[in-house]
Amino acid sequence: MEDWSVTLYVRPIVQLPPPEYRLYNPEMDGRIATPLDERGLVDAPALFQVIAETIDPSYDWSSSKPDSHHLQWPNRWYGDEAGNPSERTANPQKFRDIAIGRWMLPRVMHNWIHEVTIPPPLPSPEVMFYRSEAQRATRALFMTVRKGRRSIDSARVTERKTHAKLTPTYRQIAHQLNALQTLPPEFRLVDLSNYHSGNIPDVLKIEATLGRCTTARTAVEALALVRRANNLRRDDAA
Repeated sequence: MEDWSVTLYVRPIVQLPPPEYRLYNPEMDGRIATPLDERGLVDAPALFQVIAETIDPSYDWSSSKPDSHHLQWPNRWYGDEAGNPSERTANPQKFRDIAIGRWMLPRVMHNWIHEVTIPPPLPSPEVMFYRSEAQRATRALFMTVRKGRRSIDSARVTERKTHAKLTPTYRQIAHQLNALQTLPPEFRLVDLSNYHSGNIPDVLKIEATLGRCTTARTAVEALALVRRANNLRRDDAA
């Protein structure tokens, strides 16, 4: 009879870029500090520039299936604790998981980021609060605008009657815009200063812009940033 009292643990193989493409060795050179912006949040474009500098430009990242990378990691640092709006605090776990804090990345790139960079420090409670509020308020506005767009698309009446039908939506949009304006400018996810509530073309125009601020960023966008960094390196070397 087999003895199952001892379980052997085999460390899973982590898929990384092949050694021949690596321009950086974290075991020899140390891990790289994660770039931060002036708010203490991970600076994603700067991060992808760092990653581009550690791997030969000829490497094809896109061969790996994408999955979700949280810019703020590791998960265990962000507790599931209730926030308090009156004290300008947010639930750290929910802050970490907001859409604008996640990127869909090729799995190999995701692994390589964890391999070569130091985990970013926790932002201040106030920064986590305002970042979370910006995501919440922007998503609420997006849902209202999308509802208005659907009403416009489904209308089979004159423009005047369509405007009348949308009056409650216009009021809600105006209220949500005011809520966004109460946030510090550095946390607003989109500039809507030229938006005019009550204008059908503007409702149609801002839907896509708002939508991009309510979903995780894509692998296509990440790879474009890496390619841009590689092109700048080539230009500097020329």
